[in-house]
Amino acid sequence: MKTFRPVILVLCGLLSKFAAGHAEDLPPQHFASASGEELARELVPAATRLAALQELARRANQTRREGDPSLVVENDSEPETVVCRQADGKEPVYVVLCKSLPDLGDSSVGDSYPVARPAELFPPEPAPANAPVAPSRPPLERRSDLVIIAFNARGEEITPFGGDNVLEDGVLADFTGDGRIERADNVNFGVDGVKQVQVLVISAIQTPTARPLLAVLYNWGEQANWNYEFVSRPEDGTVEVRLGPAIDDE
Repeated sequence: MKTFRPVILVLCGLLSKFAAGHAEDLPPQHFASASGEELARELVPAATRLAALQELARRANQTRREGDPSLVVENDSEPETVVCRQADGKEPVYVVLCKSLPDLGDSSVGDSYPVARPAELFPPEPAPANAPVAPSRPPLERRSDLVIIAFNARGEEITPFGGDNVLEDGVLADFTGDGRIERADNVNFGVDGVKQVQVLVISAIQTPTARPLLAVLYNWGEQANWNYEFVSRPEDGTVEVRLGPAIDDE
């Protein structure tokens, strides 16, 4: 049986708070004439999110240079919006995660390491003898293969992560307990002669460029036999970022 032995512990923030806005819905025929600010706000309510996103994508395509790939949002993209508050009272960033991939041109990500039987890899920690029973804390759900599309408060497309615009195997969460959102995700690197090079990167979502806060090289070599998980700590408003190997219990 495979188990997980955490050997690195980093204290960070709470489970991501996906925004639930209360903006006034716009009739569908009015999206084309709505301002960028209105459309950005309409990314939050589920009822108007897809139509607002498609209109913002249409406008973004008008400003692309000739030869740049178009941003296409399909009707079945199932977008989710995370409102990312900024420091010093600056306008928020609206990050949209899309299930089905828009046309990204030549953008691609490397193969991620498939984790077999994750429940066995990350089992619950045994409680000490005679310890009081505490509520269970399952790992935060890691999201995979979701396109990241970001807009400023004026409805203009921005690229805080440059070309790294696919959430490969991570989360968007408040990692410092300050109400601002960070991205934690795996990054695969290509190195001659090394089959597996994987780095866990946590970065603050801000403009114009995301700011790296932590980078941990957790796999280097022929096999990807280390992995990670995120566990919330509601008692102090942080999250544990755990990395460690899969080992045989024998």
